[in-house]
Amino acid sequence: MIGRYRVRVARRLALTAGVLVVALAGVIATAPSTSAAPRLHGALLYVANDNGSITAYQIGTWRRVARWTGLPIRNGVRGVAYRKGFLYITHGGDGAGGAGGLLKWNVRTARTVYNHNYTFGVDQPAVCRSGGIVRVYVPVGELSPSNTWKVIRARTGRVIGAIAGGKGPHNTICRRGEVLMGGRRAHYLMQTHGPRVGPTPSASPGVRPFVVNHGFTRAYITWTDFRGFSVGNLRTGRIIATRSFGRVPAGFQPSAPSHGITLSPGGRRVYVLDAPNRQVRVYTAGRAPRHLATIRIHHGLRGNESPCAYDCMRDGWLLTSLQGSYVFVGDSGDVIRTRTRRVVGFLPALENSRHGFLEIVWRGGVPVASTGHFGNGR
Repeated sequence: MIGRYRVRVARRLALTAGVLVVALAGVIATAPSTSAAPRLHGALLYVANDNGSITAYQIGTWRRVARWTGLPIRNGVRGVAYRKGFLYITHGGDGAGGAGGLLKWNVRTARTVYNHNYTFGVDQPAVCRSGGIVRVYVPVGELSPSNTWKVIRARTGRVIGAIAGGKGPHNTICRRGEVLMGGRRAHYLMQTHGPRVGPTPSASPGVRPFVVNHGFTRAYITWTDFRGFSVGNLRTGRIIATRSFGRVPAGFQPSAPSHGITLSPGGRRVYVLDAPNRQVRVYTAGRAPRHLATIRIHHGLRGNESPCAYDCMRDGWLLTSLQGSYVFVGDSGDVIRTRTRRVVGFLPALENSRHGFLEIVWRGGVPVASTGHFGNGR
């Protein structure tokens, strides 16, 4: 029965149920827009789309087991982060297309905890505990001229500080207060507790999707206008290896042809997107990456996402499942089995999402683990 469970709530129904929406000082406090979550179990891939929906797929069977609608994120999902039962969704402008917001969603109750609108743009966030407080680090947008990441208290959604990173704040990874910051117009990956890492091997500035190993000693980085990736030493700041897939074909529109990178949980394999060829390339991880295989992608990675509110081009994104059995290809919908290196599934919602998906594992009706949105080593 759970495989046929669907949760759909329109705004009009929510209002008739007595939902109260209070707007005060730029903050929208939204009461529940969905009913209670179904009793979920096992590993699920959650996908957020620009039409205000979240879809959950059972990993392994690829059945859609739940779908929630009516979330106030119609202005475009910019990123997701997860911690201990709560999903944090940034949405809206990325520094040029207006201001953005942060929505906190309780995955156990399927209720919106808060939805704050800010005066700045937003992008791919990260959430972790630091100094006794759970903080959400929100970059103010890849098209912003600044280098600022806002520090937001996760419990309330209030801004409590700011830190400096790369210009054009875009992607974020954090762990116990250590923050890695990728700027859309930066030559280096920036750290709060270490040297800057780089420079880019590309003629154009721009740190694009990146991941880190479990020990937080190495970063695997993709770049603007560069097919391939680099390995950076987080302790010295040096680039210790770069692998190029060749020139970017003339006429290829996305500015990052390898806009997707993920590590296997044990950190032994790195998977990198080659979007112009609609391929995922598999390498050994470490100081001297060695090419192992190339996997053909069947769907997506062309045209625009639909539904889409903003920033619609299918650039791509990669994420390894928590157990390492699968790689999910954002903006494609394809699912790769890592043992056979073959596409074994297709998820329609994932074909139209690169900013908003991650895995959550349930046991006994309780969420117990998550990958997060970045495919880091674990």
